Amino acid sequence: MNKKKIVLLISSVAIIILGIGGKMYMDKQEEIREERNQAVREIQEQASKYIIENYVGIKKIEWTGWSVGPGPLSVDTSMIINDYSVDEGNGFFSYSAGHPEWVEKYTDGIFEFYPRDENDTSKGTKGEMIKTLREQGVRKSKEGSPNAEIIYNWEESE
Repeated sequence: MNKKKIVLLISSVAIIILGIGGKMYMDKQEEIREERNQAVREIQEQASKYIIENYVGIKKIEWTGWSVGPGPLSVDTSMIINDYSVDEGNGFFSYSAGHPEWVEKYTDGIFEFYPRDENDTSKGTKGEMIKTLREQGVRKSKEGSPNAEIIYNWEESE
């Protein structure tokens, strides 16, 4: 065989291998994206369900999308309660998908006033958030808020 044919054969094999490898990589990335989307759906649905079943005074829960967290399959998602934006970078209502067993304790901890919170109700603090939500009638109760509006957002934040 002459050199041109050998180079052409090697080049063709290399292109085929790169094409197959590229396809496998893209398929894996799509699989990871789907796993993340599923995790976001689950955590948003579970947290929303828990809140509307265990807290009165909830009129609206609006999810603000999600972003990739620190781990390989970790995602963070956050919400706005009753049009009160409690998550201006403070993470009060931020959930990490992949930990559904923490939703109830974490949510109860968010709504609870600790002594340090009561003393600081300045803008952007947890104390201010809890004070405002309590003024709106939000409190833990098995009556729940069955008529609350829930707006899910399963889009990745920029």
